[in-house]
Amino acid sequence: MREVAIRLQTDGLKVWFDEWALKPGDSIPAKIEDGLENSRILILCMSVNAFGSDWATLETGTFRFRDPLNKDRRFIPLRLDDTPIKGSLAQFLYIDWQLVGREKAYQRLIEACRPLEKLTKVEAYVRLDQDTETLVQLPCKSEIRAYAFSPDGTLALTGATDKTVRLWDLQKVRCRRVFKGHANGNPKYGQGVWCIAVSPDQRRAMSGGCDGPLRSGYRQLQTV
Repeated sequence: MREVAIRLQTDGLKVWFDEWALKPGDSIPAKIEDGLENSRILILCMSVNAFGSDWATLETGTFRFRDPLNKDRRFIPLRLDDTPIKGSLAQFLYIDWQLVGREKAYQRLIEACRPLEKLTKVEAYVRLDQDTETLVQLPCKSEIRAYAFSPDGTLALTGATDKTVRLWDLQKVRCRRVFKGHANGNPKYGQGVWCIAVSPDQRRAMSGGCDGPLRSGYRQLQTV
């Protein structure tokens, strides 16, 4: 990870790396918390060693970056080996940092670390993390507030200000299905769907919005 940190810094990004930030006598937990609090992006290196550490601490440290309501932070998983991805991390599209194709992987990483384009009410962009480093333009007329990818990266669920959840085919760039059920929320906090999660087996998903209750039951996403 030292190599990654040096390359990102060389390419103009401000990087917090423990070897550079920690000094003798520093409180390690306090320094890490300060680094997390003042960071815009968290790159989580997923490996057998990472998953073998204190999982509760790891979950706590990454939550603020995985919260779909927090648009000022971003979470980027970097997969270092073939260890099965643990828990809720399986819903996130990762960058494969194994030896084959590492240069392409770095190009995707540096692009993902740059600020995302702001979503508009006319068009929205979802980053498709595949070999063809591209942005997929979705013909959505409402502002997208949340999205989640299927584990294989071919489908996406989006939640928008029109209170709908839409299932997208990212290869054909078309909407497969529109799910309705969310009601008007509290105008003080906005309208629409704010968070979405897809199960690792792609058979179920859950969405939440300003109307209060969570909605579930988008079954068999891979066959719709």
